[in-house]
Amino acid sequence: MTPINQFLRAATIVLFLTSCKAEWSQHEKDKIIADCKMAAERYGFTDPDAHCDCVLRKIINRYPNPNQFENMEMGEFGQIVNECQGQDMSTRIIWPENTQKAFIDSCTTMANTMKMKEPKKYCACVLEEMIRRYPTNDSIGKITPTEMKEIGVSCQK
Repeated sequence: MTPINQFLRAATIVLFLTSCKAEWSQHEKDKIIADCKMAAERYGFTDPDAHCDCVLRKIINRYPNPNQFENMEMGEFGQIVNECQGQDMSTRIIWPENTQKAFIDSCTTMANTMKMKEPKKYCACVLEEMIRRYPTNDSIGKITPTEMKEIGVSCQK
């Protein structure tokens, strides 16, 4: 094969591969931003727009091809969220009123399903203990299933 033919073959392969390159569509970016803002507002972030822009930027930098993003693990996503929160955000209180209400509503539904006595009282007890033990963003991630069970059992008494 002549050098020109080799060059043309290589150029064709490169052209083919680059034409197949997936890129982030505006729709995909908008979906990530919308989901992020919903969560950021729910947890009382002071600047959801800046936070979510940071999250999107980091995701796109790590996953230039959106098809690769599907393989992202939750731990990695949590790391990105923490990086975008900044140091000042990692120690702020994460239990705004709307989060507490959502917790109580979800817990009460579960407690009713389990036919517990006084579900609202039980859920208020669980929430109070969760807030006492885990008042900030950097502490809530340390809860273990054993501790959750311990809290639940103590609130059933």
